[in-house]
Amino acid sequence: MRVRITTKVLLKLYYTFCLGGSFVLGLLLLYFGVLHYHFWFQWIPAFFVFFGFIGCAILILVAKAMGYWLEKREGHYEKRYKG
Repeated sequence: MRVRITTKVLLKLYYTFCLGGSFVLGLLLLYFGVLHYHFWFQWIPAFFVFFGFIGCAILILVAKAMGYWLEKREGHYEKRYKG
């Protein structure tokens, strides 16, 4: 059976290679003590994953709230500048 090399297949290989390489590089850096954490909670497994997710969720909620706060009523500018 022959596998056609398409863009989709190449992208899957590229992403798999990048993800695997990042994982191996992270393990090597951790094993050889290159990573220097300063606080105790940074050693919690997947701390930065949850930290990033919570930070992103907070940014989305703040942006949504600002959208409601800055929202103008329909016809706001027409009423203001009617001559």
